[in-house]
Order: sequence, then structure tokens, then C-alpha cells
Amino acid sequence: MSQRIEAIASFAPVIRTNDNTPRTSSLVTVQEKIANLRSGGLPVSAMAEAMRVERKSIYSWLSGGDMRSANIQRAAQLHALLTGVAGVDVRSLYRFWNTPVDGTKTFVS
Repeated sequence: MSQRIEAIASFAPVIRTNDNTPRTSSLVTVQEKIANLRSGGLPVSAMAEAMRVERKSIYSWLSGGDMRSANIQRAAQLHALLTGVAGVDVRSLYRFWNTPVDGTKTFVS
């Protein structure tokens, strides 16, 4: 059973029809967001590490498996964080995943 999450305003572009009435685009599943990160070059192990889950959970979700609400929120936040800025390459960002930023904290932490 695949869960579909209604996109919140920041994820759902508003499309104007011919009579100027707003209509949101189609819904995006959390599984599609995870697949988008993976196709963008983020390894499954990195997603699992950032979301504090096992890799097998990520693979399950990519296959349409059920997700708990806390994991749905984490996946949506991770997707928004990594794709929210235009021109940011997820694969390049992953190269600095564990590099200390302030001497102690890394991006992933």
C-alpha cells in the first residue's frame, strides 16, 4: 500500500487555467522524492544515514513500501533541503557530507 502525501504549498506549483482559476500540480509521493534524490546521485546509504533508518527501509520505500509518519516528514525535509536551492548538485554535496563545518559538526549531523 503506497501512501500519497498531499504536497504542501512550497512543493506544489500553482497553475492558472484559462479562466485564471488556480490549480495545483499533481501530487508527489514521498517515494518519488526519495527516487529523485537517488537519481540525483545521493547514495541510499547517505539517505539512510541522514534519516536515521536502515538502507533496507529506503529500498523498501523505493519499491512502494509503507512509511511511518515521522519518516515521511524526514524524507520530505531531506528532499526540500537538498533540492530547495536551484543549481545545487546533490552528488557534489554528498562529497562534503562528513566534512566538519565548524570544526565539530558535519553537514549530515
